[in-house]
Amino acid sequence: MGSYLILLRCLLRRFIYCLSIACLMPRRFVAVLLFCLVFFSFLSLNAVALDELDGSGILVIPDGIHEADLHLNEEVAYVWVLCNQGPDSFHLGMTPVENDTSFQAEASPSYSYLGPNQSDDSCTSVSLIVTAPSSGVVTPESIGLSITATRIGTAEQANETYWTINHLTGITPPADPEGKLYVLFWPYDNPLPAPLDNKYGAFLVSFLIWILIAGLVVLVSKVSARAVRHTETHVDDMIVQMMKGPIFVILVVTGLDISLDILGLPADLQSTLASVFGFLMVILFTWIVYKLFKNVLVYYGGVLSAKTQTDMDDRLIPVISKVGGVIIIILGVIFIVQSFGYDVTLFLAGMGVIGIVIGFAAQDTLSNFFSGIFLMLDRPFQTGDLILLNSGDVCRVSWVGLRSTKLYHLAKHRMIVMPNNMLAEERVDNITMPDARGKSSIMVGVAYGTDLDHAKKVLTEIVLGHPNILKGKGEDPAFRVTEFADSSINLKMIFWVDEVENTWRVESELKEAVDKRFQEEKIEIPFPQQVVYMHSEEKI
Repeated sequence: MGSYLILLRCLLRRFIYCLSIACLMPRRFVAVLLFCLVFFSFLSLNAVALDELDGSGILVIPDGIHEADLHLNEEVAYVWVLCNQGPDSFHLGMTPVENDTSFQAEASPSYSYLGPNQSDDSCTSVSLIVTAPSSGVVTPESIGLSITATRIGTAEQANETYWTINHLTGITPPADPEGKLYVLFWPYDNPLPAPLDNKYGAFLVSFLIWILIAGLVVLVSKVSARAVRHTETHVDDMIVQMMKGPIFVILVVTGLDISLDILGLPADLQSTLASVFGFLMVILFTWIVYKLFKNVLVYYGGVLSAKTQTDMDDRLIPVISKVGGVIIIILGVIFIVQSFGYDVTLFLAGMGVIGIVIGFAAQDTLSNFFSGIFLMLDRPFQTGDLILLNSGDVCRVSWVGLRSTKLYHLAKHRMIVMPNNMLAEERVDNITMPDARGKSSIMVGVAYGTDLDHAKKVLTEIVLGHPNILKGKGEDPAFRVTEFADSSINLKMIFWVDEVENTWRVESELKEAVDKRFQEEKIEIPFPQQVVYMHSEEKI
């Protein structure tokens, strides 16, 4: 009987509003409307009454909507009506379930008694009192009421938790037209005179205070920049110069976010603004981390690696610079997705599947990527080196990337973009290594019967007379007789050039000098020829 009284009371509450406007409608329409409302209300209430406490026969009826928008320090009470439909008595225990939330919750009462059906105490009401914090962020908080019913006599227990959703909407409730004044992170009553004695004036003053603080921080950073100029290292100069702008923006955005709480905005608008502010913060911090990594860590790592004797760190720094920058950007994208409330786990799982598909579809690209890493670690060449390709082309390495390498063709004055996997698989002669010197030779043929000692002396004088030829310490020119050919005796002069880039020019100039000097010395340079002897035979 008690449960039906509760249902009737809830039903009457629903009809109060309808009756208040019934006088404005025709009587027949009002009668039909009331009949429909009664019918559907009983259906809905019966549907609600079907919610039993873990099969114990105790009906749990929520009284009102269990979701609320709370301002700072505001309090709300959620009510449930419990009715016993069985012949046994129960002992009830109520406990709040907060789940590490910033809200505070209290069950009222904590303990209660529920008599058998149709007794005076067969129904009771329990409440969950939720109090909003004095500060916090605008995120939905789930707070539950755990109800445990112990059957008296058998000690059987039934337990269920009923949840509520709470939104923190700001520090100024609608009933407070003056609003609060935020000084840094602490709200105070608004002491401002007219026309600032309202929540809009408090918002404006609080935001201006934050802008002033940001300006003072920038001023201090400028003073610090002048002070660190006299230090030995340049790392502190780079940090101060780089952090000046982002810190100002971070303080302004933080001040705007905190000051907007003064207006007591609705929960949905606060949630949207929180996502926007989170997005901006993630971008700023990603940019700061990227700049610190590139301009400080990589730079300082390069300075330290230059002082070590091994070249392994010299090889690792470029790889870490490129791979680390990509990882920071990827992490920034992940945090941006998180700031909009999406599940990153599902995002990463989807990216894993997509990565497998892309891996099969872009095998060449991945091959170029890993080949680029191997080229940076093995360092068969580096930027500025001259290399000889299988095709016979001599190129200068202009840039080594993760996907391709740019080569400058010296003879044709053009830039060649070659995939890294091709460079990693073919033979590459590094002309610049092991040092900057170049070793080359010229060949010339002299006629049979030429005085070879005289030819050797002339060739040696020509080579030693060139300004780019190295002499002494094992670098003196070497004379060789290479072949007795059909038409000539082939001679060869081997010499060292001061720089490998001068090799081709020096060869050309030496050949010109040899031709001119041999003509002066009457040394014949023969050309291919055949001598035919004609024999006449007498006829028989």
